[in-house]
Amino acid sequence: MGWRTLGIRSFLGITEPAFRAFKTVKADTRARAEHFFGLWDQAHRSLVLAKDDGLIAYGSAVAKERLLQRVRQWVDLGMPSAACLTLQVYPSDGPLVAGAHAWLVKRPESQFLWSLKR
Repeated sequence: MGWRTLGIRSFLGITEPAFRAFKTVKADTRARAEHFFGLWDQAHRSLVLAKDDGLIAYGSAVAKERLLQRVRQWVDLGMPSAACLTLQVYPSDGPLVAGAHAWLVKRPESQFLWSLKR
């Protein structure tokens, strides 16, 4: 699943604050660990997992609808990967606004402005 979903996982990791990546570890050390991803919306008690070419939703439908919305956005943008984006880094206290096809990721000490190369 790793390489097949790299583009959407990169996009979600940048554009979606509720994005989470998961890994299961098997008790049998010969078995491969499973990797999957999803969205976790704690406020709405909603979780959706993308696993084995399907979606599994728990709780309310908020996370599932949000994931489907983001997938549609990703497709409409041409299914960009992280290589299709530019990154600018700013101090955390600077006032920044993300424009069209740009996403602002705030961290305690920095802000990351990702934008789609056109």
